[in-house]
Amino acid sequence: MFRYATLALTAAALAACATTSKDTQDMTDANPNATTVEVMAPEPVVAAASTGSKMADKMAGKNTDVMGNSLMTSEEADALEAKAAEMMSEEAAAPKLENLYFTAQTKWEMMKFIEAVNAAELSTALEADGAMTIFAPTTEAFDRAGDTAATADLLKGHIVSGTLLAEDLMARAASGESSLATLAGTELTVYVMGDEVKIADPSGRLYTVTQADNKASNGVLHMINGVLAGE
Repeated sequence: MFRYATLALTAAALAACATTSKDTQDMTDANPNATTVEVMAPEPVVAAASTGSKMADKMAGKNTDVMGNSLMTSEEADALEAKAAEMMSEEAAAPKLENLYFTAQTKWEMMKFIEAVNAAELSTALEADGAMTIFAPTTEAFDRAGDTAATADLLKGHIVSGTLLAEDLMARAASGESSLATLAGTELTVYVMGDEVKIADPSGRLYTVTQADNKASNGVLHMINGVLAGE
C-alpha cells in the first residue's frame, strides 16, 4: 500500500513539472522577443578600509570624526566661549568716548561753559584730535563771576595740554611738579587738600575740582567751582 502511495506522489510531481515547463514554453512561443532575466544575489557591502580606520581612530579616542576631520576638544570649546564672553564684557564696560565738546554738552552743569565756548568760537578746538585737560567752570561758577567776559583767551586759560586725570594731578602735586602751563600762556598750580584737588589761578585764587575725570576721546574734563582769572 505504501509503495503505491509513493508512486502516486512521484507521478503527481512529474506532472506538475511538465505543466510548468509547458506553460513557460507557451509564454515563450507567444512572445518570442521576451528576454529571460537572471536575478543575481546581492553582494555583501564592505566598508572602505579608510573609513574603518577612521572609525577605529575615533573609538581609540583620537580627536577626529568618522571622516577624519579634526574636532575641537571640550577644553578648546570652553576657552573659545570664555574669550568671546570676555570680549563682549570689555565692549560693554568700555563704551565709545566722544570728544570734549560733545562730552561737555551732556552735562547740565556745563550749560554756561558751552555758551561761552560757542561765543568764543572754540567749539572746533574742543572737537579736534589731541589730548587736552579742561578745568571747566560750572554754570554756578559763571553766575558768581558776574559780568566776566568769556573771551577765547580766558577760556584757553582753563585748558592745558595732555590728559591729566585726578590721580595724575595728585601725583604731580605730591612730587612738587604742581605747575601747569595753559594754552593762554598762563600758569595754574595744583594743590591737594585732604581728598580734594584744588586749582590756583595766576592771581592766587583757589578753586575746587567738584567733578573729576569726565573722560573724552581727546582728553578729560574736570568741573571746577570758579572762573580762573588771567594775569
